[in-house]
Amino acid sequence: MKEKIVLIGAGSAMFTRGLVADLIGRGREMEVALVDVAPDALAVAERLVRKMVAARGTNPSSRICEHRK
Repeated sequence: MKEKIVLIGAGSAMFTRGLVADLIGRGREMEVALVDVAPDALAVAERLVRKMVAARGTNPSSRICEHRK
């Protein structure tokens, strides 16, 4: 079963990096949604997460959201 995880405040790169590293390490199928109200910080976090996923060789799906609704 695919897990769906939402990271609110994902624009905080340090928080997001640590949490995503732990999630990737679990080796489960998942969808990760990154949410933040700061588009520039969210873009940095998105690039970081994509690099982490590529380096690990996993392929969780992800959605990038700028606003909480």
